[in-house]
Amino acid sequence: MEERRQHQRNSVAWPVRLWLDDHAFVSGRAVEASTLGAWLYLNWLPTGGFRPGDAYRLEVQSPETGTWLTCVIEIRHVSQKAVGVRLREAFPVELLDASSTRGGPSAGHAEFVAPDRRVFARVLIVDDHNSFREVLSHALNEEGYRVTEAKTVAEAIAAIRRDHPDLVLLDIDLPDGNGVDLLRSIRRDYPTVGTIMMTANDDLTLAFDSIKTGALNCLFKPLSLDLLSRAVAQGLTKVRTAAVGANVAHCQTVK
Repeated sequence: MEERRQHQRNSVAWPVRLWLDDHAFVSGRAVEASTLGAWLYLNWLPTGGFRPGDAYRLEVQSPETGTWLTCVIEIRHVSQKAVGVRLREAFPVELLDASSTRGGPSAGHAEFVAPDRRVFARVLIVDDHNSFREVLSHALNEEGYRVTEAKTVAEAIAAIRRDHPDLVLLDIDLPDGNGVDLLRSIRRDYPTVGTIMMTANDDLTLAFDSIKTGALNCLFKPLSLDLLSRAVAQGLTKVRTAAVGANVAHCQTVK
């Protein structure tokens, strides 16, 4: 049964565009793998090829809906026929910062949150692995965020009601429920709260499901503290921009 599920997983081909720089990309398809995030079968390889460890932007299209998702990937292995990559993060195409490069070894996206405003930002971390949660909590506390923690769905719901966080870092696999289901509840009951999903599974389907449900971003473990910092800052900027837009719309309606 497990072999059959793995075969079905590997049989899905995702149309992709791997961006080499602002203006050039390589088309192809991605097939998810069990030991790597995905194998990329590209129409051609650029001069000089790829180096393991380099990061690139990868735009992936869902075969079911036709929608596109932007991923930051890391080159893990290069063969004559395919490129093995690991997923670092995934986010909606519209979150791509137009001022940043679309591809290349330094690919990444970031938004800046002024240090004097971080102290007012409340971040909830939901993860059942104590050591991982504590590392994230310490790092964000050091940056000036007000951090609370939860290790289950029940604790997370109680913390959201009690602390009213601006942003939730939410693991997909929790002991008493599924993170995507909790994300759906947050979007319904607390629409002003931003959510960033986290997962140890290099799974494009999970990324698409998370973004479609309303997540700002999907981070893949293990994740670096630099990536964590950038994702939180960018997520808070998105939350605040949405709040300003909602206030403007409300004022116009009142007038």
